[in-house]
Amino acid sequence: MATLKYKIMQKMKKYVRDTAAAIAIAFAVMAPVIIGSAGMALDYAQAYLVQQRLAQAIDAAALAATASATDPDEIERKVQQFFDVNYPDDKLGAVFTPEVLVEGNLVTVTGYATYYTFFLHVIGIEVVNVSAETVVQREVKGLEVVLVLDNTGSMATNDNISKLRTAACEFVEILY
Repeated sequence: MATLKYKIMQKMKKYVRDTAAAIAIAFAVMAPVIIGSAGMALDYAQAYLVQQRLAQAIDAAALAATASATDPDEIERKVQQFFDVNYPDDKLGAVFTPEVLVEGNLVTVTGYATYYTFFLHVIGIEVVNVSAETVVQREVKGLEVVLVLDNTGSMATNDNISKLRTAACEFVEILY
């Protein structure tokens, strides 16, 4: 009986010390973790790309809209117009309509996008939501305007000089 115990112990020691297939077993255990990590990194890299494109489109739209309009409704319309050009529908990520908030000289534009995952979908994360926000401060600095008015004899016909005076007054009122 002692020899049987000894033989069993020897075989167990040999089995524990045998490393012939250790690499294959370690690979089989680690492969899902490595592949899953790489897939997760790819999905989050794509989501980051969506967020960066969204931020760039929001910035461009806000700057262009505030430079070309002063009316809040017009700014909102122009933001949407410029945003649609800078972030077309064929870009990666589903985009929602940007939100525009005009408070005095500050124009805040916020955009949201959804990235539908590929690898993370396996573990139950189907979408990654990203957002971007930009604030533009409008500032009207000094403005130099030169009016060149025709005061030759041709202005005496058809009451042209009166129309010129009215147009010049309206122009000054619009500026100030």
